[in-house]
Amino acid sequence: MGPMGTGSRTRPNENPGGPGAAVALKPALQLAAVRTDRPDAGAAITAGSDITANGATHFRETPSMASKFWFRRSLSYKLTSGSFASCEVQLSTAFKQCAQLLPPVEVVFNPLNSTVDISCFPLSRVLTSNSADKTKAAVIIMDNATSTLDWRPPCRRGQSAALGSGLFGRAFNDPMAPGSWTALGSAWNAPQSGDTDLNTGELDIATALSLSSNQWFQLALAIRKGSAGEANCGAILHLIPAIIYS
Repeated sequence: MGPMGTGSRTRPNENPGGPGAAVALKPALQLAAVRTDRPDAGAAITAGSDITANGATHFRETPSMASKFWFRRSLSYKLTSGSFASCEVQLSTAFKQCAQLLPPVEVVFNPLNSTVDISCFPLSRVLTSNSADKTKAAVIIMDNATSTLDWRPPCRRGQSAALGSGLFGRAFNDPMAPGSWTALGSAWNAPQSGDTDLNTGELDIATALSLSSNQWFQLALAIRKGSAGEANCGAILHLIPAIIYS
């Protein structure tokens, strides 16, 4: 998410709760890395100062979203003096949208072999490469039977490792000949057994997939067993991928 602008009209001390009662206000954000039902604590934005007087105030904030996936806007307020106070607030917000959410995907992985062969599961349709810069995903891993699964995010052009997974991608000009998958990121993810929430963080696709030379690209999830001898490997992965544009 890019810069966010907020404007507010306040009458914070119109109905004070007694002599000296006053309230301070400020726009706020609440962020979540993976799940909206497990967000971070909300906090006032860092730009500007608290509103303590009547009138219109403008704020502009550029929050750090590299390790987050969701946000929602809100208002923070506090009593600065007196026992209670009241006010009327009108809050208008706007933000620069620089990412596209893709449809959620569920992948059930239960390999029946004893090898570390990589399986790739497409996460997106074929997408145009115009202005595409990075990708990220919110991932919920459920019922992971062991800690030997490797996964990795791939893009069409690579590969994914007991259970391992990751994101891959591939880029191409001819949809009938899309080419091989290319790994995104530098390492496999090996989640603990049971349930895990994971934010992949921002992964480069513009350079990794040479998008300036290709019209199309596609994303995939790569999974493998981290140990060839692990027989009880398996998990359910729920992903919401996103494309970030320059």
